[in-house]
Amino acid sequence: ASSTDEAAGLEAALATRDGELSTCRSSLSGSAQALATCEADRTTARSALSTCAADASTCNSSLASCNAGAAACGASLATCTSGAAACGSDLASCRSDGTSCASSLAGCTTMQAACSSDLAGAQSDLASARAGTALSADVLTGRSFTSADGDSVVGTMPNRGAISIVPGPSPRAIPEGFHDGSGTVAGDQALVPSNIRSGQSIFGVAGTAEVGAAGTLGTTGETTNHGPSSDGGLRMGLAAVFVDNGDGTITDPRTGLTWEKKSRDGSVHDVDATWTWGQASPPHAMNGSAVSDFLAALDTVPCHARHCDWRIPNLRELQSIVDFGRSEPAIHPAFDSACTPGCDAFACSCTSSASSVDLYWTSTTSAASPGEAWAVGFGSGAPVTSFKGQALRVRAVRGGTSTSDLCAAADLDPADALASAACKAIHAFARDDFQSARDYLLADVVARRFRVAALAGMWPMFLRSVASADSGARLYTRIGDASKTATLADLALLEGVDAATGPALFCRSLPYPADYAARLAADLPLGGYETTHVLLALLWVQEQGCTDPSTATFREQALAATAALIDADHGSITDLELEAATLLAAMGESARVPAGFLPGVLAAQRPSGAWPAGPGEAPLGHTTGLALWYLHEVRFPGSTIPVVTALPR
Repeated sequence: ASSTDEAAGLEAALATRDGELSTCRSSLSGSAQALATCEADRTTARSALSTCAADASTCNSSLASCNAGAAACGASLATCTSGAAACGSDLASCRSDGTSCASSLAGCTTMQAACSSDLAGAQSDLASARAGTALSADVLTGRSFTSADGDSVVGTMPNRGAISIVPGPSPRAIPEGFHDGSGTVAGDQALVPSNIRSGQSIFGVAGTAEVGAAGTLGTTGETTNHGPSSDGGLRMGLAAVFVDNGDGTITDPRTGLTWEKKSRDGSVHDVDATWTWGQASPPHAMNGSAVSDFLAALDTVPCHARHCDWRIPNLRELQSIVDFGRSEPAIHPAFDSACTPGCDAFACSCTSSASSVDLYWTSTTSAASPGEAWAVGFGSGAPVTSFKGQALRVRAVRGGTSTSDLCAAADLDPADALASAACKAIHAFARDDFQSARDYLLADVVARRFRVAALAGMWPMFLRSVASADSGARLYTRIGDASKTATLADLALLEGVDAATGPALFCRSLPYPADYAARLAADLPLGGYETTHVLLALLWVQEQGCTDPSTATFREQALAATAALIDADHGSITDLELEAATLLAAMGESARVPAGFLPGVLAAQRPSGAWPAGPGEAPLGHTTGLALWYLHEVRFPGSTIPVVTALPR
């Protein structure tokens, strides 16, 4: 038992020792591992020590070099310090020399300025002595002179010689250049007070002619003075002024007569065509070919120059165009110019003067011999009678009084407020108070539509100014000249209200744009000038007989919308209201214009004859042209002359 216990104790002790041994072994393994780590760290440290030793060796070597360099730098610094001291001494000397130099330079500059001034004066004196101040353009061409630089220069001024100027309705330019003094400004013996309407003046000559029943009596054309009491010396009556209307007719403002132009083209207007008067036996009726064929042709729609009231002139009327100052033919040149074979009544004007065939019928029957009628021979201007069955030449006439001359109406009746207002406006345009191309065009419409001879000069003034106007105004040349053309590309460039009227203006030669009807429909309700220009487009379409791009319902809407633009307050007339009223009147719709509008228009006119665009605004050519047009539409409703001409000009 004891041995057993002892053995158990030994076993337990042995187990304890085994545990301790295991612990020791474990510790030994950790120590071995730590030792390995330590060896690795020592190896690393030795390597770093080796590197450090190498770096230290390199540093020692560099330090030795630095010490050697520092010694050399110290020696150089000593040398530099010595040089700087010497340089400072030299700089002081230099500054002293610079001060002396600056003083000398200032003196030199002063002397140079004085020298330059003296030199400039000498050069100016030399230039004046040599050549003056002339340029080549100041010296006559072909002549030479010496320039300021001593060069020989040839003059370039053109030699115009004798300049002769013929006065006209607008200023005449005097050409630049040399004039020899022998030129003249043309005079006219007819420029006397008795040939000028009272209250008017031409080139400073005040008129004394009273226009009335006797005032329309014209001069005979005799200009040769056969004594102070002779016709050529007195020259009584109104001087002849004939206006070619550009439509195959000529108007005499003195009488209001409009004459047919004769041609040489084989047409009904041919100067060589002859016609019979009528019956040489009782009842002596005027039923010959002059009526049945000639006048019938002129009065067949659309009629000659769009007038259907042509007739044979009476003796007094036909004698009114005789010019006794001329012979073969004894007629004003307006009736006999450029008459060549083949020419039509637009390009020429013909009168037969051969003694055997120069007779032109009148409608006046001979009281002494009813089988005969009076004729005028334009070889000498003498009246003769001829049997009514004989075939003679005929020149048709229409009109007979100056009904479209509102100035004459104002002279006859000073209380005629409408005529007086229109006459003042005509004078404003005749004075050239307005400069716009569109203003001139408006006045030309009035001149053509109502035969206002006093405005005959508006067309050339329009042509003169339209070259510098906008593209819309240039295209509007078509209003007065049917030869004006355009392209679809031209119309595409138009903007604003012009885009609405342009296609209508050229509807005879160009198709409407695809969206044209839609454009008009869109513009109509906008009000203002967009609305009035829709109606203007419809007017131009109607006048030219083009296909209407809209409907009858739309036309009525356009008339109503335009009438709505005229305010019930007629104490403040505006440009827009005048445009609306004028277009309504031109379309035969004057009844849509309120009754009180006309008095308002008359009251709004300024003393100058012009109208302002609105209350408190400046006079405007456009407004004045519209007012003048409106007054003529009121006085002469139903004019058959279109706003847009169908004839070339």
